[in-house]
Amino acid sequence: MTTKQECRRHFRQRRQQQISLGSAIYRQVLTMVQRSPLRPGYLGLYWPLSSEVDLRPIRAITPNAVALPVADGSGGLQYRRWGDTPLQADGCGIPAPTDAPALRADQLSLLLVPALAIDHSGIRLGYGGGYYDRLRADPFWAAVPAWVVLPSACISSEPLPRNAWDVPFTGWITEHGPGQPSWCSVPWAHPSTPSMLRLLASVLLLGTTSALPAGAHQIESALTYLEGNLELSSSFSNGEPTQGAVVRLLNPDGTPQRELGSTDASGRLLIDLSDVADGVLDLQVDGGPGHRDYLELPVNSGQVDLDQVVSLPLSLMLVGLLVNVRRRSD
Repeated sequence: MTTKQECRRHFRQRRQQQISLGSAIYRQVLTMVQRSPLRPGYLGLYWPLSSEVDLRPIRAITPNAVALPVADGSGGLQYRRWGDTPLQADGCGIPAPTDAPALRADQLSLLLVPALAIDHSGIRLGYGGGYYDRLRADPFWAAVPAWVVLPSACISSEPLPRNAWDVPFTGWITEHGPGQPSWCSVPWAHPSTPSMLRLLASVLLLGTTSALPAGAHQIESALTYLEGNLELSSSFSNGEPTQGAVVRLLNPDGTPQRELGSTDASGRLLIDLSDVADGVLDLQVDGGPGHRDYLELPVNSGQVDLDQVVSLPLSLMLVGLLVNVRRRSD
C-alpha cells in the first residue's frame, strides 16, 4: 500500500468485514464519553454512512448538547447544533442541521470522527474529500480533542500516507477501548474531580505532549494476583519489559502522593495496598517522559477489583482544555 487510493480500498474492505463490531465499539465510545472530564460544550458526533459505527443514540444520553458536521461540498466543514429542526442534505448529501448557526471551535468539547484507518502516529485516512484536514488545519480546531471511531483491524501497523498539513488526531476508539499515539501520555482526570486545577497540575507535572519524542514507545501495564499478592507488570509497546519504572499513587489533584517502588528487570513489582483507604486510586507507572501509564484502581479492604481496573491513556483532551482556558483569559 503506497498510495492513499490503495490504502482506502484496503481499509474500506477491512472495515466492511468488521461491521459486526459496531455495538461493541459503540459501548466503548459511550463509556469514554461518560467517564471523560468534558468541559461544558457541544459533543461533535457524525451521521453514520455505510459501515460506520452509529453513535446517534449517545445524543439521548449525554448531558452535553450535540453537534453534527455540515459539509459544503467543496472541502469546507462546519459544526452546527443538532436540535429539533429536521435535518437536510448538506453539500455531500449527508443529513445535517444546515439551517443552524455555525459553531466556533471553543464551543466544542469533543469530536468523534469516522475514518477508514488511522496509524500509530494519529494520522487519519478518510474518504479523500479533505474536510476534516481543512477544518483541523485551523489551530483552534486542532486544539479540540478529536477521536477516530473504527474497528481495531483498521489501525494501520505501517505509517499511512500523509500530507504536510495533516494534523494527528488525539486517539482512536475501537472495540477494545481507547488508544493513543505513543508520544501522547498525560493522565485522564478522574471524572469526579470537577476542578480545572487538577488538569493543569497534571500537565505541568508531566509536561505537555509537544515535549514528548515522536519515536517514544508507549508503556502498557496490567495487574494480577499471584498467591494473594498484587503484582504489576509493565512493558513497552514493542514488548520489552519496563525496567526501573517508578510506581506511585497520585493525589486527587494529580500530584505524586507516595512511591510504591520500582519495576525490576522483568518489568514487575509487588504492590501492597493494605494501608490504603477504600475508594478509587490513581496509579502512575513512570518510565520517564513519553513512557508513562495510568491505572484507576477500585480498592476495598486493601484488595483491588481487577475486573474494574481502567487504563487511562486519554489526554490530548487536556491540551484542548488548556488552550481554551488560555483563550478565555486573553
